[in-house]
Amino acid sequence: MKFKKTGLCFFLWAVFICYIVATILHFAYDFLGKPALLAGFMPVNESIWEHLKLVFYPLCIVFLLPWCDNIGAVSLKNRIIITALAVIVGKFIVAMGHYGLKEGFSIEGIVSHLILLLVAFIVSIYHGMSIKTHRFPLWVLGVSCLYLLADITLFYIFSFYPPDLPIFQPPL
Repeated sequence: MKFKKTGLCFFLWAVFICYIVATILHFAYDFLGKPALLAGFMPVNESIWEHLKLVFYPLCIVFLLPWCDNIGAVSLKNRIIITALAVIVGKFIVAMGHYGLKEGFSIEGIVSHLILLLVAFIVSIYHGMSIKTHRFPLWVLGVSCLYLLADITLFYIFSFYPPDLPIFQPPL
């Protein structure tokens, strides 16, 4: 019973921490004076692509930093793989959820975005924690590292040079 209780406690704290970090990141870029060095970490406009940073970095913080016993007991190898999986799931939910709600149901607004972000964190953290003790081959770690590094690189590149595609353009 103690394992289930600590797992639930970790899950709730992880969702809370992700949500708080995402909220801070959302407003920090403008508040700090729009420093170019931080453009890859914080949304520089209101596009969906920029808001994917609000999923990526909080999940990295929650899974990569050993901030509690529950995640600290997981090997770094597995934490990196967990992070990559959680980020993929979270980014998919935010991007597809946004376009699904907007185009399919004409629902758009701050409330739907906040709920979508919460759902993304809940599902991502759940999926990440469901594989924390799985044994992965070494190549999965390599692919996960490449994916996370590619995300960071693309966040920086597309913050300064966004393609002319709807996901990169802020709403009018």
